[in-house]
Amino acid sequence: SIADATYGVDRHNRSELNGRGYLNFNIVDGLTFENSFGYQYYNNNYVSKNDKFFGSAASTNGSLYKNNSEMNFYNILNLLRYKKSFSSHNLEALVAHESSEFKVQNTILSGNQLVDPYSLDFNNVIVTNPNSGYTNSYALESFFGQVNYDYDGKYLLSGSVRRDGSSRFLNNKWGTFGAIGAGWVISNEEFMNIDAIDFLKLKASYGVIGDQGGVGYYPGYDKFNIVNVNDKPAFSFDTKGNPDLTWETSKMFQTGVEFRLGNYLTGN
Repeated sequence: SIADATYGVDRHNRSELNGRGYLNFNIVDGLTFENSFGYQYYNNNYVSKNDKFFGSAASTNGSLYKNNSEMNFYNILNLLRYKKSFSSHNLEALVAHESSEFKVQNTILSGNQLVDPYSLDFNNVIVTNPNSGYTNSYALESFFGQVNYDYDGKYLLSGSVRRDGSSRFLNNKWGTFGAIGAGWVISNEEFMNIDAIDFLKLKASYGVIGDQGGVGYYPGYDKFNIVNVNDKPAFSFDTKGNPDLTWETSKMFQTGVEFRLGNYLTGN
């Protein structure tokens, strides 16, 4: 309402930190070790106050709602990469381990019957609603490898395999996925001597992809709500978990063409 917009408070106060560091060095000729560490943090304080004299909360002498949300996320990648060229053959292979963890914590306070119409402190509230707070988190562990080969920049082959483990699943945490691909750069062939075509490549790939999203944080567990009954803890059933839930997989086949015609037209 106009009164809520005029006399009320609706405010976010957010602090955020993002960073990533790298450490790379050569072990022997063609073999390198690559490490990266990423970290993300934010803290968001949200406050909503409706005035005690005007607006939607006037009948309850004003209301106050606060939500504090804090998030931490990190990612660590360790990778060994080998590259070697001999004659017209080019080979690149890598093996890696990646670890990620996400955690968000929320605390919610609300109530009505404000004493001071301007104060945003929660001790300004006379009638408090049941407070709530929760933590959601997940962790992901991954091992993967990939090999890329090409002959004379014309004929390309690639293959990859990965093993992922997710804390979202209870009994079946791990899934195995992979992909293979091939390409032919026709524009590098001697018979392909057409001035208008700078680059022309045929490509095809097939892979199995895994997805852990869309199932929540703890889909394998039965969930219960905790409530107060005569100042004693009580529990009410919320949702039924599925301990045998695991990775959703999809198979994908792709084929296509990449091209570049002078400086005017590109496509794939």
